Amino acid sequence: MEGIQQAAKATYKHSLVKEEKEKMKQLFKSIDKDGDGKISTEELKLYFETQPEQEALGRSNIFSRIDENQDGFLQFEEFVTLFYVIMSNIPVCNACKEFTEGVFYVCLDCLDKPARQSYNLCVSCYYREDFLHEHAEFLDNYTLFSDMREKLQGRFTGGTNKVKSRKRDKVKKAFKVLIGLAAIGGFIASCVPGAA
Repeated sequence: MEGIQQAAKATYKHSLVKEEKEKMKQLFKSIDKDGDGKISTEELKLYFETQPEQEALGRSNIFSRIDENQDGFLQFEEFVTLFYVIMSNIPVCNACKEFTEGVFYVCLDCLDKPARQSYNLCVSCYYREDFLHEHAEFLDNYTLFSDMREKLQGRFTGGTNKVKSRKRDKVKKAFKVLIGLAAIGGFIASCVPGAA
């Protein structure tokens, strides 16, 4: 979470103009219904009820993750992180309903849906195959971003616009090799006395 908090603060400091910062302060004040200079879980819940596209985020563990000092309230600096999460469309895992950090998996067949309606999985749920979904092809956000970058570069340089399935296949193959090596290592360790 620390990386997201730092990115939120850096974005607020360097990327927002004065008017955007003022709008954030006004939004903070509008959510802070009792005017005590901080947002409670109840106030944030009321806000999310007025934002149907943020429904999953409102039901997740986002409040406790962003509440840096764990006092049960969001100060403005903590609210900046929440705003960053909302604006960046950082997803909630559709299986366990937990807020995702860092790497997450995206259903490739659901990519054309709005960001908060796509199907996303945290690493744990994807690894354990602990989910029910109608589609089977997922890609992690870093590989997906890389593929999209290549697609955009192709558009600007006159190259192909196809998403590189070869790269996706290489990632899958490399992952299977790593799993295989780990399994072999575990098998060898179980066969050699004193190795475990």
